Amino acid sequence: MSTGQAPIVNLQVLRFFAAIWVVFLHSRFFLREASDAWELPKILKVVQVAGFAGVDIFFVISGAIMALTSRELAPTLGNSLRFLLVRFSRIYTGWWPLFVLYWAGAMATHKTEDKWFFSSLFLLPAPLNHYVSGVLWTLSFELYFYCAVALLILAPKTWRVRIFAMLLIALTVVTVIWRAQGYFTPALEAQAWPLQKFAFAPLIAEFLAGFLFYEWFVRARPQRSWPWIVGAAIFFACAALYEKFVGKPAGAHLEGFYSWPERALLLGGFAVCMVGWALTARPLRGRLATILTTLGDASYAIYLSHIMVMFGLTMALAVLGWPARWQISTMVLLHLGVLAFSLPYHRWVELPLYQWCRRHIRQRLTLR
Repeated sequence: MSTGQAPIVNLQVLRFFAAIWVVFLHSRFFLREASDAWELPKILKVVQVAGFAGVDIFFVISGAIMALTSRELAPTLGNSLRFLLVRFSRIYTGWWPLFVLYWAGAMATHKTEDKWFFSSLFLLPAPLNHYVSGVLWTLSFELYFYCAVALLILAPKTWRVRIFAMLLIALTVVTVIWRAQGYFTPALEAQAWPLQKFAFAPLIAEFLAGFLFYEWFVRARPQRSWPWIVGAAIFFACAALYEKFVGKPAGAHLEGFYSWPERALLLGGFAVCMVGWALTARPLRGRLATILTTLGDASYAIYLSHIMVMFGLTMALAVLGWPARWQISTMVLLHLGVLAFSLPYHRWVELPLYQWCRRHIRQRLTLR
């Protein structure tokens, strides 16, 4: 199996499904109450409430992509700086135009008092409720990981895997110790210094795992895809059992901070297996592959814009007198609306801005 086409196609498809899974999760918050409300079948409700796992897939894919894009770079300051600037421009060029819209919406609805302007604009670590959009916390981790990879590029190629492996082991040890000491509880978490649960967050292990997994994959070149599907099913089942028998009674859901160690293990393991499937499965072909790859290319736009688009659509539907009981139709419209906005935004705004920045970064940095 080639390590070229399959990652490009299958990983993009996986990114789209991760993004639309998050949209599916958040769509439930935009359905108005109705006395005869339609409910999803039980199996779909389970899938919906687990939609936050799309973030874990994003993190692992990001780690794998960073390994792919950085593994051949020579250890020079120029390469490190260019890598960092290109990756940061990828994040900010997609976000800043939308930030203007989000902030304008917050001003129009008088909801800017508790929003932190600079943290939202530059994606700095902040409490979730202070972001202008609730999904931005993940991007601060993304930028943090890019800084780590940029520093890693300065190391000799033969040491890079070892360095990240040692970091993963160290993070695991620290997480286990803190978990045993009760740090992931409201009482002790309140005593932590502000950046502690960001700089040493267990979810960083998912980025590291994605990076190391891709490096292992290139060397081992596994051919079969079915073991990864089995592994993903096992990890997902374990996560569901945790939610039912451990998380819910204790109020420590996998989505919340107090279960991040378990989330990094269970959903991180699930995400690694899904990436394993994407790298080993035959790449999709034909029109379906083209459509899904295009949607995958727009996954970042989907992820960033969906809260704003669904909010705007529900406001418009309410003004038009759209019946609240038509919940299945509303859900379909919300998803189609997100795609209808995201695809043109990616093609005509996000991508041209990113390409312009990338071109100018290349022109102004002399690399060896």
